[in-house]
Amino acid sequence: MTDHQATELIEKEFKEKTLGVTEQYLEIHSPIYTDNKLKVDRIDRDRKDELIIAYLPVLDEKFYFAVYIDTKTNEVTGVGTEAYQRVYFRAISETLSADELKAMTRLALTEFWNKGEIRKSGNSSYTFSIFTILPNSEPDEFEDKLKSYLTFGARQRRN
Repeated sequence: MTDHQATELIEKEFKEKTLGVTEQYLEIHSPIYTDNKLKVDRIDRDRKDELIIAYLPVLDEKFYFAVYIDTKTNEVTGVGTEAYQRVYFRAISETLSADELKAMTRLALTEFWNKGEIRKSGNSSYTFSIFTILPNSEPDEFEDKLKSYLTFGARQRRN
């Protein structure tokens, strides 16, 4: 099943609301549309069964609609939610600079700052240096994010 076919099935379910839970969710929450097209952040095809999960961001919320599609029958079999969660590694130091911390790894960094830099809020400065590594920023189930994080770390140790 292509991404386009999956999106069409989701749009049909959101329009016709054949599942009671779809109607309940859409009474109080709205998916995000871009150029009049339903925004799908990720389609998870990593499951061993015949299901795929499409993750759709929700307007003004920090969670996703999780739409389950049976690829054998080409039907939406369920609609749920998935929390916006992140599994990451952070190294923090009150004495080392961000550059000194970065020199200790070859991993790609997601974010970093130095002790003394002004915080994003602009109200105070950081009292520590930090770097963050976020190997899986996509929407996913927590267990899959944790597995991805552990696999990423093990793979980096071998390199």
